[in-house]
Amino acid sequence: HHPFHGSQVGFGTEDADRASMKFLLQILLTGFVGSAWSANDSVGLLSRIDNANRVGEHFAFEMKVESFKGDVLKEQNQITGFTYLDKALDIHSIIHFTAPKSVSGRKMLIEGSYIWALFPKTKNLIRLTPLQILLGEVAYGDVLRIVYSKDYAVTTTADTVMGSLQGKILDMALKKERAGCNYPQVRLVVESKTLRILEAQIFGSGGRKIKTARFGDPAPFNGKLVNRQVDIYDAIKPEQHSTLRYLKMGSVDVPEINFSKDMLQRARIYDF
Repeated sequence: HHPFHGSQVGFGTEDADRASMKFLLQILLTGFVGSAWSANDSVGLLSRIDNANRVGEHFAFEMKVESFKGDVLKEQNQITGFTYLDKALDIHSIIHFTAPKSVSGRKMLIEGSYIWALFPKTKNLIRLTPLQILLGEVAYGDVLRIVYSKDYAVTTTADTVMGSLQGKILDMALKKERAGCNYPQVRLVVESKTLRILEAQIFGSGGRKIKTARFGDPAPFNGKLVNRQVDIYDAIKPEQHSTLRYLKMGSVDVPEINFSKDMLQRARIYDF
């Protein structure tokens, strides 16, 4: 039974809600919000990559999320998000859906491995576990939320070229103690000079590729070059792909107390 089946969680029109959940997760899962890294000299390398791709401790953004089948735009959402990075390098995020009207007012909270979703009409809080996310059709873009230091260890590294850029490939395997929390393997490509993430390939059990995320259109932000766009390609259904694009980036120091499920109802959109 699908974890986000409308009848199970009891709200709204089933298709619209499933579609919006799919979007929400896509975003947060795609780890564009900067991942926390460090593993076993791969430890040094991973922590440097972490620092290079982190957008700051208090990040605010507006993002457009588009989902395509072939060349046809199937869905489009706009969100505003606020994130903070705690001392344990866990990313906490509050996401507000702002468009289209059908999803406006929906909110999500991401705390470590858990995601909470709030639907305005019912005021129901729904908790999604990592396993539900991995098993559901929403398992789409975890490239943004993965905390590599907690979940993965580097197995091999190699040099590569992507377009005109010199790059480094890092193959990573899920740590035994984190089994079930994330995908079994990730292959990451970073630019050698800046350590900016260029591509992430996600693999399921048995080494089957699930999806590829390509990062691009970098722009200066907080003294770093930050990727403004991620294109996610489904390896199992190749005609399906999504584009996540920052429309605006900023910094807002949202009080940490706000990043809790009990406060989600009252969470608001700050100017930045």
